[in-house]
Amino acid sequence: MHYLLFYDYAPDYLERRAEFRNEHLTLAWQAQECGELILGGALADPADRGVLLFQCDSPEVPARFAEADPYVRHGLVTRYEIRPWTTVVGQDATSPVRPASDVQGNSWYRLSMTKSQVEEGEIEARKQAFDDAFAAAGAPRIMALFKQEREDGGTDLFFTPDCDTFAAELLKGWRVIPCVRPSLIRLHLLVGHNEITYYMP
Repeated sequence: MHYLLFYDYAPDYLERRAEFRNEHLTLAWQAQECGELILGGALADPADRGVLLFQCDSPEVPARFAEADPYVRHGLVTRYEIRPWTTVVGQDATSPVRPASDVQGNSWYRLSMTKSQVEEGEIEARKQAFDDAFAAAGAPRIMALFKQEREDGGTDLFFTPDCDTFAAELLKGWRVIPCVRPSLIRLHLLVGHNEITYYMP
């Protein structure tokens, strides 16, 4: 899930910033390196607000960041607000939605996993559940589950179009999103026949 952290700056923010900026940047880059903070910075003309984009499982993550930020602790930020952001367009969208013309017919399905979900073993649990459905359906030739790791430490799971026929309830329960066929780059087969890549739709 994406969250936006908004800062309202004090009128003398620019005059006082230098004293606390190094500590603020250290905190921000640490959050970026652990995969939580995606982008951050001040708005310009005027520099009266700041915006930080987080990708995480809970609003508690940006809240902890704000409470530890020297800009907040020393009054350079007079108010902060955290809002969930439903991102639907772009490579890193957490809830991608394609135009109907892009997903009708041979549509694939995608389930995005965060870094923490990966670390907690969510992928293995989903793989086992899908493997059970795959076996119960008689191991159809064009039913398969793939994974594709992302640079932020998370992973996208991709399901071939025929999964909607053989594992519809499973996909519905996981709230997968229709998508176009994924790129073969860094795409790894988790469940299915090895030759699937030769005739995948």
